[in-house]
Amino acid sequence: MIWELSQDATGSKSLLNAISEVISVNQPQVPASTDVITVYKDCNYTGFSGGLTIGDYNLARLTSLGIQSDVISSLKVAQGFQAILYQDDNFGGGSTVINSDNTCLNTTWNDKVTSVRVIANGTTTLGNATYYLQNRNSSLNMDVWNASMSNGANVAQGTANTNNNQKFTFTHLGDGLYKIIANHSGQSLDVNNFSKANGANVEQYPYNATTNQQFILVSTGDGFYKIIARHSGKLVEVTNASTANGANVQQWENVNQTCGQWKLVPVTGTPPPVSTLIQAESYSSMSGIQTEATTDTGGGLNVGYADTGDWMAYFNINFPTSGSYLIEYRVASAMSGAKISSDLNAGTIQLGSVDIPNTGGWQNWQTVSQTVNVNAGTYNFGVFIQNTGVNLNWIKITKSGTAKTASADAKKTIALPSITIYPNPVENTLSFSTEVSGTKVSIVNSQSGAVVSEQNISANSLDVSRLKAGIYFIVFDKEGTQTVRRFIKK
Repeated sequence: MIWELSQDATGSKSLLNAISEVISVNQPQVPASTDVITVYKDCNYTGFSGGLTIGDYNLARLTSLGIQSDVISSLKVAQGFQAILYQDDNFGGGSTVINSDNTCLNTTWNDKVTSVRVIANGTTTLGNATYYLQNRNSSLNMDVWNASMSNGANVAQGTANTNNNQKFTFTHLGDGLYKIIANHSGQSLDVNNFSKANGANVEQYPYNATTNQQFILVSTGDGFYKIIARHSGKLVEVTNASTANGANVQQWENVNQTCGQWKLVPVTGTPPPVSTLIQAESYSSMSGIQTEATTDTGGGLNVGYADTGDWMAYFNINFPTSGSYLIEYRVASAMSGAKISSDLNAGTIQLGSVDIPNTGGWQNWQTVSQTVNVNAGTYNFGVFIQNTGVNLNWIKITKSGTAKTASADAKKTIALPSITIYPNPVENTLSFSTEVSGTKVSIVNSQSGAVVSEQNISANSLDVSRLKAGIYFIVFDKEGTQTVRRFIKK
């Protein structure tokens, strides 16, 4: 459509009105909605509203919900959730974290948001462990009633005992989100029929990884936790704040009710929570990096395109006791010489740096690690790119002495976690950055899998001049723990 411009003010105003009408007609006709996070077009929670659940919302997805580019002015955020706002589409540009209601974004962010990421915002240090769940209001335990094994069996509160139908095993899914399994049946806590309504019943049901079977744990700060249903943002509570044996357990909106607060009492013999897994893309703030799909085990996203000086920060990471911690990094790199460092509270506490090996490709994943000493406390944990050339999938923080709970892949890399081999490609002599004297070393042809050389070495280098040109793996075997590196023979 071509508009003929008038030279007077009245004509200009008419033109603007006409354009406004055309834009209005072409906007998606999507009903307003609310959810665990609700964004509003205007300040003070007015104007068009769009409801968001956990997930990634680029501009195309926001538009499909009726949320246009650069229109968000206020947000309501349910406890246990947070929104990461981005200035550019596809989670690029500047970012900021909103984890509580915001009546009007500041001048930097008002009408400047083009994509949004919604993640859980819970306590990350509770799994994997088994607990009795003691209600704050009644002092009774959560209980699958009559120890039923049936699908849909009711969950209530009961007089404390040591039976398995009062024991619940927590498995951390990331960002403070958990699945909760009843020990006697192996079934999951479940909000009936995906209901978001106040009073919806809590039951047990076979775990299907659906959103009504996943719960965010939020600390009250004094030893109790709110158990928040992922799909609804509502609390798991005892009906009518009853103190009676057998009173029903349901979900209800969060008004800080004490009947919706639970103490997690470790079952005797259950190891305390000692490990925190951080997905690299779940940063609270960052500078310069991007995310991409990963081919690593478990799928999802990894952080990449990192340049020297880029960084990520992860808020509220708990180190439960003072002492030594193993920090593992899941990395991939097609370059030599990359290096990262970690710190606490924006660099006020430095934890040291880690050399990143050339793993042979941007999706060839290995685990490297460092051991640090940290005083007990909750910190903002940061990763800084000292030298470019690294993709990062996850970070795992484990109290030393309990590293046996780490993944099998991580176990393989503890002995020689930061070894770098160079030069790569190599012509005659392959050198090692870490002392390896007395270590058994094998050379494996990457194409056939055949072992072409095997020996115990007494120096920090190896003669590979007799190898044919090609791609090989070098396997370091130290006291039964193997570390694998890839190299190219010219």
